[in-house]
Parts: sequence; C-alpha cells; structure tokens
Amino acid sequence: MTALGKAIAKGYKATHDGVTKLYRKVTGKFGMTSNELIASGDDVGRVAVNVADAVNDRQKSVLNQWKDNIGDATNAQKGNYGEMATDLDLAEKGYIPLHQRIDNIDAPGHQGIDAVMEKNGEYFIVESKYSSTSTPSLNAANLSTGLPKQMSDDWIRQNQNERLINVLDGDIGLADQIASQGYTRVVATHGPNGNKIYKLVDSAGNIGNTWTP
Repeated sequence: MTALGKAIAKGYKATHDGVTKLYRKVTGKFGMTSNELIASGDDVGRVAVNVADAVNDRQKSVLNQWKDNIGDATNAQKGNYGEMATDLDLAEKGYIPLHQRIDNIDAPGHQGIDAVMEKNGEYFIVESKYSSTSTPSLNAANLSTGLPKQMSDDWIRQNQNERLINVLDGDIGLADQIASQGYTRVVATHGPNGNKIYKLVDSAGNIGNTWTP
C-alpha cells in the first residue's frame, strides 16, 4: 500500500480535482465534523509519508500509553512526552518534520533544538514543554558561560548553526538554508488530558502571542 493509501486508511481524505489535496477530519465543539485541508500538490506525498510512517505510529502508541499517568513520570519522560505530542499534533496538520524524531518515552531526547518543521516552504523551530499549567517558560541566558537565552536567534545560530545541524542529523546545507531563509520560533506546551498551547517567540527569546498551527 502506498503512503497515501495508508494515510487514507487512517482517516485522512484525498481529492484529485486537477491538484491532489489531503484533508484531515476535524471535530468541532458541538461534535460536528469537517474536513480541513492540510496539504496540496507536491506536498501531499511528503505529508502522507510522515503521517503513515512507523515512527508516527510508535509515537501515538507511547502517548496513548502514558496520557493518564504522565503526571507521575520523571522530568525526562515528561520532556519526551511533550516532544512526541508536538510531533504528532503538527504532523496531523500537515507540518513535515525535518528533525530526528524520538519514539520512546525513555529516549535520551534532544539537548538543543527539539524540532524543525516545514510547511508550504516555511520553516518552524519548535521547543516543546510538558507542564500542568498553560504558562510556558524558556531558559534564561547564562552570562558566565556565554550561553544565550533559549530559542533566541543567538542561541539557535550559536557556533555556526551547531544546534540546527545537530537536530537535522548533520545536514549542514539544510541548516544554512534555514538560517538564511528565516524561520518562525515557537514554544509548545503540552499538559494533562491533551491540553496544548503554542506561543510565538521573538528573536531575543521572549514569548509572545498565541500561535495557531
């Protein structure tokens, strides 16, 4: 079965009216369902491959296993839970992960940038958190060590894009392209019962307005 066929088997819908389009089913406040466009044209194949792959399935299995007791997990496990929750949520909305995804609650995790996503030719650098509140926070700069504030441009691009290169599995060319083209910085906070909130981050690492993917 093709990746698009697998995506359709998972509940996605595809149409072919001159341009191939991929939709996901969305349930509204009053239980009404509708189809939301998540990809079209050449992006359909890439998005379908992502939502249909084994990593996506394993991440979903881990979240289902831990969703009712993640509050009792270790901080490292909570961090991994947050990362996987972000990966899945954005993938379902047509964002393509360019980073090495984790699919184990006890994985070492990312020590720098958590995720780099791409949609419609735009790049998104995402920091994921698990929190019982909806108020995200980022690590402050450390003047004694020269470490810039987390998610600031200085932090992202420090040491010739080292953090970008690491999260992109060593792809220097892609890291340079993202740094040159520009990107949107986002902090994602996931909490109990599937609660989630996304906030934009400015170039200095300050958290701003809510972002809707």
